Amino acid sequence: MNGVQQQLRARREEALEKQHQYELKKTRREMRAEIDKLNSKNQKDIAELRKEYDRKLLDEKNELEVRLSKVRSKNDNIIKDEEEKFKKLLEDIKITHQEKLDELKLSQDKEIEKRKEEHENYLETSRKKIETERAKNEVS
Repeated sequence: MNGVQQQLRARREEALEKQHQYELKKTRREMRAEIDKLNSKNQKDIAELRKEYDRKLLDEKNELEVRLSKVRSKNDNIIKDEEEKFKKLLEDIKITHQEKLDELKLSQDKEIEKRKEEHENYLETSRKKIETERAKNEVS
């Protein structure tokens, strides 16, 4: 019986081995299915996160472009205002300069007129002195 028992035992071990192999394959299939399921879910989550990130990035980019546009517009207005101030200041400086030139010319004209008068007076005085000297010389 020893031989029969060994055969029975070998068959039981073989059946147990087959059962174990079957359960191992089944567990592997289940694990593989679960891993595939998790992998698929993770891929979907990653795709959703990318999509959300891209949307937020685009929204942020649009918002920054709007803000940049507002800043540029504001700067353009500031530049226009400053240019107008500069033009007004330049015009005021030109007017002031012209007024100073006119005042200086008037002052110089008055000075010239004064010098001419002084010169005429000097000449008149000199003529009178000369006539007085001539008269004295003629009388003598």
